[in-house]
Amino acid sequence: FFFQFFQMTAEVEGGSEVYVGLSEGEKRFTAELEFVQALANPSYLIYLAENDFFKDERFINYLHYLQYWKTPDYNKYIKCDVLLHVAFSKSITLVVHPL
Repeated sequence: FFFQFFQMTAEVEGGSEVYVGLSEGEKRFTAELEFVQALANPSYLIYLAENDFFKDERFINYLHYLQYWKTPDYNKYIKCDVLLHVAFSKSITLVVHPL
């Protein structure tokens, strides 16, 4: 659900050229990578919180699914500041596993 939502959002916002010529697997990889990188943006996290995404069980399940990005095979593709990456990991951990 959220992969489709994020892909549609990218297409509406003019990002569809990113997906031209890609297989479905490559489209999914690209969309999920972009989403994971977006989660390192504090403003985006605030937007998600203010719009109750963190109360949506489907969204929380999607965050659980995205945990594979923390493995070395995938996190090498993440292009964001190291401190933001650490903040992302801590933020997601708190959302997925509240205190």
